[in-house]
Amino acid sequence: MLLDLAYWFGKEIEKAYYDLLKYYKKMDLDVAKDYERFYLEILNEEE
Repeated sequence: MLLDLAYWFGKEIEKAYYDLLKYYKKMDLDVAKDYERFYLEILNEEE
């Protein structure tokens, strides 16, 4: 669901997305890094 936010809102959701990642890093750092990488890839597709 987290990546759905990126697809739907793109750059508009950046602050909220990174706030969620900050929270998620406490549970699983490696997966949070993957989510950040996916988010950046999604933003690059939009350009």
